[in-house]
Amino acid sequence: MSIFQQNYDKPGPGVERDTPRKTGLARIVEVLSRDFFSFWKASLLLLLSCIPLVLGVHITLLNSNAVLMLLASALGGMIAGPQLCGIADTILRSLREEAGFWWHTYSQAWKRNVRFCLLPGAVMGILVGMQFFVLCNLGKLTVTAGLAVTLILGILLSVSIFLLVWMQAAVMNLSFGNMIRNAVLLILISPVRAVGAVAVQILYWGAIWLWSPVSLVIFALTGAWLPFLLSVFLLYKPLEQNFELEKNISTLQAEKYAD
Repeated sequence: MSIFQQNYDKPGPGVERDTPRKTGLARIVEVLSRDFFSFWKASLLLLLSCIPLVLGVHITLLNSNAVLMLLASALGGMIAGPQLCGIADTILRSLREEAGFWWHTYSQAWKRNVRFCLLPGAVMGILVGMQFFVLCNLGKLTVTAGLAVTLILGILLSVSIFLLVWMQAAVMNLSFGNMIRNAVLLILISPVRAVGAVAVQILYWGAIWLWSPVSLVIFALTGAWLPFLLSVFLLYKPLEQNFELEKNISTLQAEKYAD
């Protein structure tokens, strides 16, 4: 029988209902084999939306104008925020194996969260701008051990908090303040996973920066989705355990379809 005459009505071995999900690298390979293009498209939209933030911070750093830098960072963060929530939603749907066409689910999540994302996006943009401003002006400052530790801890804490904020924004209807509080609690509960999630971001973006332009070939494929996927993968377990995301989402979907 040729490949054009296969009998696709014959049932295959299938997967048992209670079969546990794969873990570790096998789980990452599994979701990539199924949702790679969804990740890539969400990443592309995110990178395009980050252009105003990158240009704003770069131009104001050249002028060493801290006030304009803060304004540009806030505006750039507000533009990028909804897309950060969008890629978080895409990856979380994949990890909980929720069916649906990517653009339909992505656009629904974007419309639902766009207004909420403006404030956390602005705050995130300001933090990014401030940290880059300090890093680029270290030569003009007296770098003490206290300043170095404060800067490093600030970067680690802000990155881990905002990773968890965007994850919460994609699936939970809470205020920004409550999401910050939840993020801090989750970091205290799972500090190793939080540090690992931040380390992934720093190592990835540092490698792209240090090895450019050669690294741009790989960046064309991995974009922003690869570090985001690995970070979300590390943080997903404590978020699910403490908030029962999948159970609550299943309940909401059942109520929606019942109506």
